[in-house]
Amino acid sequence: MEALTPVKISNDSEGVTVTSSKITKIKGNESIMSYLKEKCDVEKDIKMAEVNLRKEKLKLERERFEMEREERKQKIENDKQQQFLLMELIKAMIRLPPMFFMALQAVLTNYVTQLGNDRPLYRPLCPSYDYIIVGGGTSGAVLASRLSDGQDSVLLVEAGRSDLENDNVPVPAYAGNIQQTQDDWNYFSVPQQRTGLAMQNRREYWPRGKILGGCSSTGLSSHHRGSVIDYNEWAAEGATGWSYRDVLPYFLKSEDMQIPALVQSPFHSTGGPLTITNGYSTPVQPFFEAAASELQFPRIDCNGPDSIGSCPMQSNIKDGTRCSSVSCFLRRYLDRPNLQVSVHTHGSKVIIRDGRAVGVEVIKNERRLQIFANKEVILSAGIINTPQILMLSGIGPASHLRRFGIPVESDLPVGNNLQDQLTILMHYTIDANITYSSERLSSPASIAEWLVSKTGILSRAGADGTLMARTGPSPNLPLNYPDIWVFGLSYASDKETVENGFKFNFRPDVIRNQVRNADSSGFNLLPLLVRPESKGTIRLSSTNPRAAPLINPNHLATTNDVNTMLRGIRLIQRLVATQSFGEIKPRFLRRDFGGICQQQFDTDEYWRCMLHHFSHHIYHACCTNRMGNRNDPSAVVDPELRYDHNIKLNIVTNVKINTCSCKSTTVEFEIKIVVCLYLRVKGIQNLRVVDASVMRNQIAGDPHAPAIMIAEKAADMIRGVDTVGKWRCHVDRAIPGRISK
Repeated sequence: MEALTPVKISNDSEGVTVTSSKITKIKGNESIMSYLKEKCDVEKDIKMAEVNLRKEKLKLERERFEMEREERKQKIENDKQQQFLLMELIKAMIRLPPMFFMALQAVLTNYVTQLGNDRPLYRPLCPSYDYIIVGGGTSGAVLASRLSDGQDSVLLVEAGRSDLENDNVPVPAYAGNIQQTQDDWNYFSVPQQRTGLAMQNRREYWPRGKILGGCSSTGLSSHHRGSVIDYNEWAAEGATGWSYRDVLPYFLKSEDMQIPALVQSPFHSTGGPLTITNGYSTPVQPFFEAAASELQFPRIDCNGPDSIGSCPMQSNIKDGTRCSSVSCFLRRYLDRPNLQVSVHTHGSKVIIRDGRAVGVEVIKNERRLQIFANKEVILSAGIINTPQILMLSGIGPASHLRRFGIPVESDLPVGNNLQDQLTILMHYTIDANITYSSERLSSPASIAEWLVSKTGILSRAGADGTLMARTGPSPNLPLNYPDIWVFGLSYASDKETVENGFKFNFRPDVIRNQVRNADSSGFNLLPLLVRPESKGTIRLSSTNPRAAPLINPNHLATTNDVNTMLRGIRLIQRLVATQSFGEIKPRFLRRDFGGICQQQFDTDEYWRCMLHHFSHHIYHACCTNRMGNRNDPSAVVDPELRYDHNIKLNIVTNVKINTCSCKSTTVEFEIKIVVCLYLRVKGIQNLRVVDASVMRNQIAGDPHAPAIMIAEKAADMIRGVDTVGKWRCHVDRAIPGRISK
C-alpha cells in the first residue's frame, strides 16, 4: 500500500484551511471505486467550505456597510447640532460687551499655558536622587527651588495634583471654594470634649492643601511673620541660631515688598520672589483702623519690631493673583535638569537601614515604589502628614508605635505639642453694600474683570484689618506680647456663603438657623487666641498611609484660654461701639437659638457657652515636631532640623575679611572651635524635617511666612552656604537695638 500526498486547500486571506483525510492507493481494480468515492467526498467538502466562506464574507460586508451608514448618519446629526450651537453662541456673543470676548481669550490663553507649564511634572521617576523632599507644600516647594540651585539632583514628591488644575487657586477671593474638594486632605478632628458642641459629632473640620503649594495654594494669602519676641524665645529655649536676628535675613531674602510706605523700611526688602502687597479689600478696613486708633492702639507695621497695635493687612498677592510657594518660587525652575517634581505621588514612609535614612517609599498609580536618596531625605509634608510619615517609619512615641506593631527606630515625642489659634466668628450686619457677598463674588462682571485685568473684588482675599492686643494677665507671656489677635474678614453671611462658603462642619440644624438669619451685607471680626496654653496631638489611626490620622486639638483645656477668649470678645464689642465704626451702624447677628446657649445674652456665662459650641481653629496649626536642643525632652529635631546624633569638633583657621558697607574693612585672623550639637536620637542620620511642624511655639501671626523662612534657612544649612550675607549686614547696621529684646 502506497501513501498519497494529502490534499490541502486554503484561503490565507480569510484564514480557512481544508485538508482531506489520508488517501491510500491499493493495487488492484477492486480499490478504484472506493478511491474515486473518497476523492468526490473531499471535493464536496472543499466546495461546501468555499460556499460557507462566501456567505461569511457577504455577512461581514453587510454589517460593515450598516456600521458605516450609522456613522455617517450620526456624523450628519452631530454636524447639525454643532452648527446649531455655534449659531446660538454667535447670537449670544453678539449681545455681550467686549470684556467677555477678552475674558474668553484669557481663559483659552491660561489653558494653553497650563498644558506647557505642567509638562515637567509627569517625567518618569529615577531610582535615586541626591535629595528627596516629601511634600510639595509651602516649605517643600521653596526648599526644592533652593536646593536645585546647583549640581545636586532633587526630587520633590507631592500627593496632590498641580495647582494649575484648579481654577480657584490663583483667585485670592476663592479660598473657600477649594475646601472639601480633591485638593483638600479633608481632615476632621476626633470628637472634642470642650468645644464643637454645635458641630456634627463634635468633630472639627481641618482643611489642609493636598495640591502643589499646599496651604500656600489654598489659604487667605495673609502675611504675618510673628513677633520679635517669638523667635528670641526660641533661641533662649535652646533653638540656637533661630533668634530674630538670625531669621530676619531669611525673611528679607524672600521678600519683594510693594507697599510704598514700607519699601524703605529696614525691616523689609525688595527683589525677592515673594511679593507682598497691601491687603486692603473693602471700605471696612479704614473704619477698623480708625476704631483701633480711637481705643488708643498705635498704628504699627505688623511685620516690624512692635508687637502690639493695629496695621493694614499685608498679603502675598502679586498682580491680583495668589503668590504661592509654587507660583512665586518653584514654577520658574521646573525645567532644571537636576530638579524633578512628581505629582500624584504619596510619600508613605522613610526607608531606614542601620540607623540611616536611605530613601522613601511612595505610592504612585496604585503601586508602591522605593526611591533612594544619595544624601538626605527631607520631610516637608506639614504639621499633620509629617508626624504621620515619621510614625509609620518607626520614629515616634514608642508605646504608640508598638500598639500598631511598628518597629521602633527612635522613641521621640512626634505628634505632641499641636497648637492652633482658636477663634469664634462675630458677625455684624450693616446697611451699606460694601463687603463681599456670594452674589458679588460669582457675578459674571466680577469674573470677567479678574480674567481680563486681574483687578476687582476677586483680586483681594477679603481680609481687612489686624489688631494685636494685650487684653489682660497671661502668666506665661511677656508683658509686651499680645494675647489676642483681632482679624477682620469682610464676608457677608448670606445664604450661599453659610451653606457653601468656608466650612466648619456645623450640624444641619445650626446651618438652617444661620440661613434664616442670613444677610446680604456685613463683616466678621474674629478674636484669635494668639498663644494657646492648650495643646493637642497627632496620632496614627492605622498603618495604612492613606488613612487619616487622629487629630486632637484639645481646645480650651485651661481656664486661662477661656478667659483670654472672653476678653477678646469684649475687645471686639468695644471696637464696634466706637464712634468710628458707628458710621456704618454695625449690628451683631446672633447665632444662638432654641436649645443652644439660653443663658442671659451677653453675660460671661452666655459667651462661655457660645465658645464651647461655636469656637473653632483658624488653620494656623504648628509645632508637632518641635525643635530644641539635644537635652530637651519635648524636642523632635535639633536646630539644624535634622535627626542625627553627632558631635562635631573642628579646628578652623581662616582669614576673615569684613566687607559689609556698614563697617570699615578689616582683616582678622581667628581660630575657633565649632561644636554642632544635634538632637539625641538613636542612630537616625540623613533625615530632616523642614516645615511649620518644627516651630517651637505658636507665633503672633500665622505659620505661612515662617514656613517659607524655615525652608530658606534650611536650604543654606543643607548646602553649607550662606546666601544672606548682605541682609545680615543690613540687619546689623540698621536695626541692631530693636530686635534683641
